[in-house]
Amino acid sequence: MRFLLTLLLVFLSNIVSADDLARIAGKYNYEQYQLILGDGRTLSMNDIGAKNITIEFKKDSTILMTMNMLNGEVITTEALIKEINIEESKGYWIAQWPDMTYTVRKDFSFHDDFFEYEIKFENKQDPLRYGSVEHAVLKKSNAF
Repeated sequence: MRFLLTLLLVFLSNIVSADDLARIAGKYNYEQYQLILGDGRTLSMNDIGAKNITIEFKKDSTILMTMNMLNGEVITTEALIKEINIEESKGYWIAQWPDMTYTVRKDFSFHDDFFEYEIKFENKQDPLRYGSVEHAVLKKSNAF
């Protein structure tokens, strides 16, 4: 009986996650991007070598990010959303990116066709990112 109850709770939490993901699913273009490093320096999309960035939030809990670099290179990365919670037009998710050994929390808000987020890198085991804050404003793409 306890096993069935646990299985039911896992199943119900997956349904809630799917409903939350459905609310934000789609492809977005980065309109604004700012990375404030731990030492206070601020980097823009251009400063990190990106011409433009798109990101797609999929209903299957994956995130697909495509960066078109200034040098013509295209970098595609896929992450997995492990937890998501949305209340009204604000929420957060915890995702695992392939180049990180730890999960990252993204706090976000959304309205109309815009999605805004902030990530605070607080893992001291990652000295390159530790203390940095990433902030972006994205606009939902009408083309699919």
